[in-house]
Amino acid sequence: MKGLLEMSETPKTYCVEVRETLSKLVKISASSEEQTLSLVKQAYRQESIVLTSEDYLQTNFLLNGAKDN
Repeated sequence: MKGLLEMSETPKTYCVEVRETLSKLVKISASSEEQTLSLVKQAYRQESIVLTSEDYLQTNFLLNGAKDN
């Protein structure tokens, strides 16, 4: 009788996406929703708003397929 390792399939190469999500709430006064989004986007692009490890929310692991070796 063969052992489990001898009977196993040939290993495959797997692709796994590791996705981390950072999140921060920003309070801003503006005259409309559009202006609010515009001001926050501008502040983010100018690096006035910077997300760090303290803003960590979650990590997801997504299997994206396998290839035979």
